[in-house]
Amino acid sequence: MALNRIEAVPLYQMVRERLISQIEDGTWRPGIALPSEFQLGAQLGVSQGTVRKALIDLEALGVIERKQGRGTFVKAETPERSMFHFFRLSKSDGERIAPLTLQSRIRERDASRAEKQAFQSSADLAVVEIRRHRRFEDRPLAEETVILRADFFPGIALRDDLPNALYPFYQQEFHISILRAEERLSAIAASKTQAKALDVEPGAPLLKVERKARDIRDRIVELRQSVFVTGDLTYDIDLS
Repeated sequence: MALNRIEAVPLYQMVRERLISQIEDGTWRPGIALPSEFQLGAQLGVSQGTVRKALIDLEALGVIERKQGRGTFVKAETPERSMFHFFRLSKSDGERIAPLTLQSRIRERDASRAEKQAFQSSADLAVVEIRRHRRFEDRPLAEETVILRADFFPGIALRDDLPNALYPFYQQEFHISILRAEERLSAIAASKTQAKALDVEPGAPLLKVERKARDIRDRIVELRQSVFVTGDLTYDIDLS
């Protein structure tokens, strides 16, 4: 398990990359405690200080978390955190809402030119398309399209048990952790198809949110477009 030193690459970065690789291949699963800094140093043939520096980097990225008196753990994505960290709609009093998936359709197909560009792939690429309708309380809330690289999520197109919150599912089943996302918001008028799905009049104002989600290697692994009926809801972003 010892590292082979590569010239011009800081040793702590090599340790960090080794740990990321072990998280990705399932050696260290979400919620599992890592060995101590001393043990990791002995396994990798590096000093405890080098391991500590690598762990500080991983903690800053949100890959691991330190728990006082208990150790260092691979950070586990929970449905609650996923929903409230990445889903930004709130009531007028500031209370965050948690929508439910009403129905879901999934299929595998060839990527469009725009999708290949977004995934930074020049080769032929298969993607998985997930279309979902969401409700909040007793009303339609959102129409959502999720596009995934099929090679990153093998077999997902055959699943008929997709959960309401997808990011914990990605982490548990495919060892892909979503660490950050870029979003673009715009106001649109409802098309006839959208109006029927969301129970509004054609031309009604909707909020469109386009997202690119990135994993621990900063790769774009998911494209998501959501169209919301906001009504008395607001889309909250904390810039602090």
